[in-house]
Amino acid sequence: MNLFIKIIFLYLFFFLSKAYSCNFNNLDIDKDIKKLEIDEIFLINQNVYNDYGKYFFPIEAFCENNYQGIIIDIDTFKDKIFKISFINQISSEKKALSISINEYAINFNFEENNSEKKIIKSKLQSKNKHFNYTYLLNENDENLEIFEIIDPETNNLFRETLNIDEEQ
Repeated sequence: MNLFIKIIFLYLFFFLSKAYSCNFNNLDIDKDIKKLEIDEIFLINQNVYNDYGKYFFPIEAFCENNYQGIIIDIDTFKDKIFKISFINQISSEKKALSISINEYAINFNFEENNSEKKIIKSKLQSKNKHFNYTYLLNENDENLEIFEIIDPETNNLFRETLNIDEEQ
């Protein structure tokens, strides 16, 4: 019985330590989706189109921390991540903005007095990455918050491929 309790304790310790460690280094543009440390059940391709992949999963499948309620939406091309969206429509806290600041060191510029606005947007661009942040608040005080990281070159290439296929 004592051995059984030790085994359960070690299993839970290992499982919980893995679940609580957040490694956002592998959740970035041009990283291999297959190297993302997440349960395989969440890495089922939702949209099989040639080499395109679409994945949705709750952030809790990736890590446990202050970001509960965030949905991660990932687009891949040949298993390389080219677009990541962090979507928050549960919490009124700006958790997606916290991810941009704390995990990716992206500080968006906002107008000074935006507390009364129903739509808040900001965009930053570098040579190989675009960062978008949007916060929407409707008349019922329901919010939608999105932080996106996009590889513009691969994103545009994929869009062009879709347009060519639609025309044929």
